[in-house]
Amino acid sequence: MSYPKARIRRFFRQHCQRSLESSALDLVYLDYCLFLQSLLKEANIEAAKTGERRVQPEHVRSIQRKILAQFKG
Repeated sequence: MSYPKARIRRFFRQHCQRSLESSALDLVYLDYCLFLQSLLKEANIEAAKTGERRVQPEHVRSIQRKILAQFKG
């Protein structure tokens, strides 16, 4: 499965004035995937604690600071 390299490259062009190598784009994408995976995992645990079957926005909001702190560069 390929990922949206052009979209990531465009995002970086809009927000910073430097170009990125292909390997750097790969690392950015992998870090993004790890972030989403841990966010969803923790939100799923939070939903299970409250007895919900589905992950609701409040479950994500309740753990977002914790996950963002883990991925702070």
